[in-house]
Amino acid sequence: MRPHRGHSTLMAYLSCGGANRGALVLGRSSRGFSARDRAYVERIVPVLGVCEAALEHATLRRPRGEQFALTPREREVLDYLELGYTNAEIGLACGSRPRTVRNQLSQIFRKLGASTRAEAVAISLRAR
Repeated sequence: MRPHRGHSTLMAYLSCGGANRGALVLGRSSRGFSARDRAYVERIVPVLGVCEAALEHATLRRPRGEQFALTPREREVLDYLELGYTNAEIGLACGSRPRTVRNQLSQIFRKLGASTRAEAVAISLRAR
């Protein structure tokens, strides 16, 4: 992340898994960005990269999960799980706490008949 064309525009590159997913450009007309503003953007850029990667991942495949009666949120959590994210990373991307993600994963495991994260991902991939 760096100032772009002076201090009134801030540019950040979105990446996930080492792949560039896009760019975020923020501008201010009258005053530059404070250190607090830059720190906030630095915190949200990884989340935006994860969300962009998950969206791309979800659009490249056909819908699934209905045979397991997963809710839309459970399908979203399962998508992040397939990308290899931890509970904390999934929570950050979904706007939930890691404990909530843990509980959602327990429900997903129960519905899929899985006992581990890897088994849940394998069942999900086979169901496609």
